[in-house]
Amino acid sequence: MEDIRKCFQIFLKELYEWTSKELEKVVQRRLQDMKVEYLFSVPASWKERTVCDYQAIIKRAGFGSIDGHTATIALNEAEAAAIQTAIYNSHLETDGYNV
Repeated sequence: MEDIRKCFQIFLKELYEWTSKELEKVVQRRLQDMKVEYLFSVPASWKERTVCDYQAIIKRAGFGSIDGHTATIALNEAEAAAIQTAIYNSHLETDGYNV
């Protein structure tokens, strides 16, 4: 299990670094000058211990490490899917496509 945690932390660290660079390019501001909230979701079947382990991995990877930045696990996969669907459908309606 420790090898899996280590691999996942490496992946998330690379994702954090890439996301940080891309975000700075898009908004043309330094990451340190922005308020950023990283919101993560987890499978609904994960036990509390697994969610806590995941939260620690997220933090060690760098998410939420800058003042004014947070990294939160607030949704399970079903909730995240429902929100994504609602956002997608609202964009369709505002773009002139009614579903």
